[in-house]
Amino acid sequence: MKKVLIVATNLGFLGNFERAHVKSLLDMGYEVHLAANENLVGNVVNRNELMSMNIVFHNVDFSRKPMSYKNIAAIGNLREIVREDFEIVHCHTPVAAFCTRIACRSVRKMGTRVIYTAHGFHFFKGAAIKNWILYYPIEWICAFLTDELITINKEDYVRAKKHMHAKHVAYVPGVGVDLKKFSGIMTLAQISEKKKALNLPEKSQIILSVGELNKNKNHELVIRALARLNNKELHYVIAGNGVLKDRHMDLANELSIGDRVHFVGYRTDIVDLYKIADLYVHPSIREGLPVALMEAIASKIPVICSSIRGSMDLVVDAATFSPYDVEELVEKIDSYLGSDRSYEIAENFNTLSAYSEENVLNLLNKIYFETVT
Repeated sequence: MKKVLIVATNLGFLGNFERAHVKSLLDMGYEVHLAANENLVGNVVNRNELMSMNIVFHNVDFSRKPMSYKNIAAIGNLREIVREDFEIVHCHTPVAAFCTRIACRSVRKMGTRVIYTAHGFHFFKGAAIKNWILYYPIEWICAFLTDELITINKEDYVRAKKHMHAKHVAYVPGVGVDLKKFSGIMTLAQISEKKKALNLPEKSQIILSVGELNKNKNHELVIRALARLNNKELHYVIAGNGVLKDRHMDLANELSIGDRVHFVGYRTDIVDLYKIADLYVHPSIREGLPVALMEAIASKIPVICSSIRGSMDLVVDAATFSPYDVEELVEKIDSYLGSDRSYEIAENFNTLSAYSEENVLNLLNKIYFETVT
């Protein structure tokens, strides 16, 4: 039986983004192995679903910190794992991808093919100098140890084609979004019921953001913008967990809008949250290709996002703002809530068709087929 190994630093990543791909590989007749740090779980629901599939799991004690001694041991662990005669080793996330490609040097000589999906290089236009100094040389060197380098946004693809020396460089538009999942419509009664369940006023206007509460996701910018908008019916719902929750709550209270900022945590009803939103805002400082933004577009609601790599691939130009300019965001929110954006909604959705789960899986399967023949 053909065997493939998929590697990422944390099991939560695989649970969130690789379930459809794993299922596709199983359907193609592959024996699928996963390697990750099981202690870095993230989303427990998706983790359990992933582990219920017919897969073989290897725990590798990766650290998210690139310079950690744990990653040296991880390379040794991976060397043992990849001796199991895999046709393909497919790695994700920077730390795991570095360790994996180093570990696979000897087995590549015996025919194992190494694929790396870069979910957004840490070096990009506007990135900090330290990112270029640390990550660019590592990716440049490791590209020589890569048979197929997959990029998921257009800026990374252009840079990889020009500067990275993998055997092949491909563009695959993200991890795919299930368009059917977000296609339903909620009645006014259902919207009212969902708002009530979330302790939102029935007549409230809802701004929604989905993402981990960390510095990069930049929810603070939206909180500050909300405080400057002269609209007491406007509420901000943030779906996600993270280390900055208390800090964001304190900021909202300091700005006297604590009763209009709602931290609803990780949700299993995310489809419904998109449906009750009047506007989706994605304010990240850095993204590869944001899944949450694609889901919002698939839900056919108005969206605006920061003018960064990846996000700009998905929306019309008018829908972007600087992730550092609160006044620009205030003006953008005010403009979008007060006008008909049906044309943009249709335009964004039309663009999203290329990012569908079906299309992405077809492209990945083509890469796998061409790699092994």
